[in-house]
Amino acid sequence: MSDQTYALRVERVIGAAQEPLFDAWTTPSLLQQWLHPAEDWSTPVADTDARVGGRYRWGVRSPEGATFYEVGEFLEVVRPERLVYTCSFEDEANAFDMPQEEHVVRVSFERLAEGTRVVVVQEGYLKGDQRDAQAQGWPAFLDQLTKLVVARLSARRAEPV
Repeated sequence: MSDQTYALRVERVIGAAQEPLFDAWTTPSLLQQWLHPAEDWSTPVADTDARVGGRYRWGVRSPEGATFYEVGEFLEVVRPERLVYTCSFEDEANAFDMPQEEHVVRVSFERLAEGTRVVVVQEGYLKGDQRDAQAQGWPAFLDQLTKLVVARLSARRAEPV
């Protein structure tokens, strides 16, 4: 058996500062608004203790009502630049064919003149096809994150002074 593992890397430049993006990734009420791949999905559970050693549990529900959970522990929390956490999936109904092994997710928020480069690296896939099957997931999640943060920034700009 090979010791080789596979990683998935997704990158997006979002027209917002690091802080609101970091907050959206670590605040339960904000996670519930974006942590799903499309508008007809939802995030009914977003328990997060964003500190080194803190645990999280996020539930993502499909339009058909099936839910999978992502659970893990924060290994590194450097506000507003970086999050590193373990990731395991609970898919009791096996509706999503999620990987069984634990992964490590590294999220970086790099300040740029035009906003922030968000880089997500998920490491530890035992099979390349599992990584490939999830390759559409992160871009869709980042689409939702972008919509939320841009809408919140627009709403703040529209508030009277």
